[in-house]
Amino acid sequence: LFRFLKTYERLCKSSLNQFGNTVRAKCLEVFENYHQRCMEDVKMFIETDAWQKVPVKRGFSWHLLPEFREPCKLKQQTGHNNPAEELVEWHLATDPETCNPFEVTNLRDVQDSDSISESSGSDDSDIFDEAQPALNEEDDLMDEQQLPAFHTPARRLPIDQLGPLLSNSALILLRFFGRYLQFACLLESVAADVIVPLAELYEYYFVSVYSEENALSAESLVTFMNRVVGVESLIFVSDQLVDVLPVIEPLLPKIKQAFLRLFTSQSLKPARLMRKPAYCAVGKVFVNYGGILENMSAVNWDVKELMQRHSPFTDIIIEELKKLQAFLTPRTPQICIPEEVWTTVWCGLGEKLFAILVEGFSDAKKCTDEGRALMQRNFQQLLINLETIAEKKLTAGKDLVENYIKAFYMNDASIEQWIKENRSVCKICFITFGKSLM
Repeated sequence: LFRFLKTYERLCKSSLNQFGNTVRAKCLEVFENYHQRCMEDVKMFIETDAWQKVPVKRGFSWHLLPEFREPCKLKQQTGHNNPAEELVEWHLATDPETCNPFEVTNLRDVQDSDSISESSGSDDSDIFDEAQPALNEEDDLMDEQQLPAFHTPARRLPIDQLGPLLSNSALILLRFFGRYLQFACLLESVAADVIVPLAELYEYYFVSVYSEENALSAESLVTFMNRVVGVESLIFVSDQLVDVLPVIEPLLPKIKQAFLRLFTSQSLKPARLMRKPAYCAVGKVFVNYGGILENMSAVNWDVKELMQRHSPFTDIIIEELKKLQAFLTPRTPQICIPEEVWTTVWCGLGEKLFAILVEGFSDAKKCTDEGRALMQRNFQQLLINLETIAEKKLTAGKDLVENYIKAFYMNDASIEQWIKENRSVCKICFITFGKSLM
């Protein structure tokens, strides 16, 4: 169509004006109808998605999808003229009696321009077929022999070594995005009108996946892995869009370029923040946060002598943490918890536990110096075991507990300054400090 409009303008020696506006309006109408169908299709695929990993190649990215062929060309031809416009100019420079300007000709066969990577023209033999619920082994997808071997349950690898965790609906969504960008690259007159619907489709998927993850139980490893696939699929799609969208930015007017950058910074890049609320939900299944406060309230902190061992509530927490560790350590090689998921779960759990400890300590009616020492012993015992189980150093929230215990040995001015610097401390803590100052 772009070639048709350019040829009309050159051969007829007149501007497009009304004719061009009519063509643009029709193109926009076609795209809007297509966008509506895509929204309906994405809704259907989300509702029927099993949230299981699609075994794509480890190095899979948007470049391998045929729907992104035009963005791939545009990315590699940065600094050159529009390829469709170059093709029109070449046709017009030839004999009009022997050359049809609407004939589809591969410009790379005519000119000695840089060739496009073969990956940009890859067909569906390298990608999961949307119409099939299962993969065909003959499609040359991920070879099981190329997968990392998980002979030990404790072994965990980063996602970039495991390969993309991509659900069926996310792969289909990515293909839809490729077709949207195909519109933008081939029909520059409607490129500015493609970006907002693309953002709508992404945000609809984001909200739908987040709602779906809330509905998925985290009580079994299978459903927890479904949750992981859903979240990581969204993050993967976001990363792909962050990589490809700058390619079409030169095709957009200034106001749409600003919108594109805003969409990237406020919607796409923050997708990783979804990991914490989604994965840390599993901690509530194994660790009884309310029970911790009840057990801590039964501890006598008004003691005259320091106890030889820590309080019983610490042992209860440690046993719950061991159960969570066993849950996150699969016994089959088919299931592997990625390192990013493991880290998010334990860091989030540690931060939550430390906040509960502060709240439980602050609930003490009376507390001697020996009681403060007992608090410190309980905290150190829990911290050592938690970091051993998590196999990580946990820093988030740890300083808050240590400083809270030490704050009672500060003078009045130091306590006031500490409260100002730690406004996240609960109101009960402030009341406790107030009583200590009286």
